[in-house]
Amino acid sequence: MKQEASLEQWKSLYQAADAVIKLAPWEDFWNTDLIVIQENEEREPLFMSVSGRGIHSRGVTMYEGNDGLEDFDLTESTRGEALASFALREQRCLSFKLCDREDVPQEQRDIIKELGLTFRGRGKWPCFLSWRKAYAPWTLDAAEAELLTNALSRMEEAVNDARNGLVKVRFERGEFLWRTRDGETGERCTVSAPIPSGKRKYPLARLRSVDQIEAVKARPRSISELCMDLFYMNAEIVEEGYGRPFFPRAFLVMEKRTKAVLNMQVLEPEDNEVSAILHFLLNYTMKNGRPRTIYARNPWIFAALTDTCEKCGIPLLSSDLEEMEEMIGQLTDAGMEE
Repeated sequence: MKQEASLEQWKSLYQAADAVIKLAPWEDFWNTDLIVIQENEEREPLFMSVSGRGIHSRGVTMYEGNDGLEDFDLTESTRGEALASFALREQRCLSFKLCDREDVPQEQRDIIKELGLTFRGRGKWPCFLSWRKAYAPWTLDAAEAELLTNALSRMEEAVNDARNGLVKVRFERGEFLWRTRDGETGERCTVSAPIPSGKRKYPLARLRSVDQIEAVKARPRSISELCMDLFYMNAEIVEEGYGRPFFPRAFLVMEKRTKAVLNMQVLEPEDNEVSAILHFLLNYTMKNGRPRTIYARNPWIFAALTDTCEKCGIPLLSSDLEEMEEMIGQLTDAGMEE
């Protein structure tokens, strides 16, 4: 159950954010110049990405642990509008951004008023959001507010050390700025060091049943070429049992030549996309024969089908899915509407 942050916690968070605003780290750092916060070896590092250098959207996004680093890498390495939009909905992070008053959630405007704070001008209002996979961004809870407050304070110390020449970081050589504790003295220090690889690891589905593999391989080859995609709809769904609104994911399958829709499945946050994708292929193949080719662009589809397609002799190819763009656009914009 979510525990609301106290007024005192919000006050501390706004103070930490104000210090960052005055520090203006976006004058020195690009968004890929990560600042790493690690209090001790037992706790996962926090990866801070500073935005705003060369653009107006100023702020800091915090990714937690190696999973968070993978989310950061996914958003930075994804190319193409469709996949970039998908990657945005996949991330888990906490963000502090400077934006316009109307973009700040009402509950945060109420907190600002209660604390007696004043912000004026466009792009001058602090906004704090919690991002989770498949869910709409939401105001921070107590634990998140505490975590981000501490991280912003440690980041401020690291940036000041770098500016004062106490540490030199060569980002172009794979070094990053770390704020950590000395293993012997326990005192905080700022150092330059590499970070682990953040390449996203997808859980590959493996078809292990020999009988099932042989049954699929025994099906005749059909003339069908399937286009598959997984994407988020632009509709915030509010349902009982969920702590915040969520964006439904849609798994769409079309026949390339006829453009006939063969499958349209809406997934909720707890649904496993890999299982849903593999289940469809196995059922389809047993009824209609093995597809001549499957085309996809979403990495979850490759994670779900690569092993099975290799074992069963079904070509799985990367494609920009031009044939599906109109249908996907209609479903994305319409959300859950029929």
